[in-house]
Amino acid sequence: MKSLIAFVLLVVLGSVTQLLGADVDGIWKGRITFNVPSGQQTVDITLTLKTAGSTLTGTFAGVRDGERDSTEILDGKVNGAEISFAIATGASDMPRMNFNGKQDGDALRLIATAKNPNDGSEWKFVDDLLKREK
Repeated sequence: MKSLIAFVLLVVLGSVTQLLGADVDGIWKGRITFNVPSGQQTVDITLTLKTAGSTLTGTFAGVRDGERDSTEILDGKVNGAEISFAIATGASDMPRMNFNGKQDGDALRLIATAKNPNDGSEWKFVDDLLKREK
């Protein structure tokens, strides 16, 4: 009987942990390398993330060629250690970038994808690693 109770407690605790989501709140910094048709571009980024249940909010800020830009993240979601969100880019050939990632402690691995609405081509960007700022 004790082993059955212990098993049930483990299942319940595991479910609660899954529902609470990853601990992604905070500031994450790193470099993303984009392989785009015109070549490779590298952008230093800062993500500021906050969770409320399964909802993810925050900002995506980047510095490229000495210019800094920041935008709110859209459609942010947390499911366990996995996160997803999008950003509006303002570019006509890539108006939205979608990010999917997985947190492992103080590391967050992101994969970005985008679709060109003009010709339907899809771009998958390099898989990059961000580190939590302490």
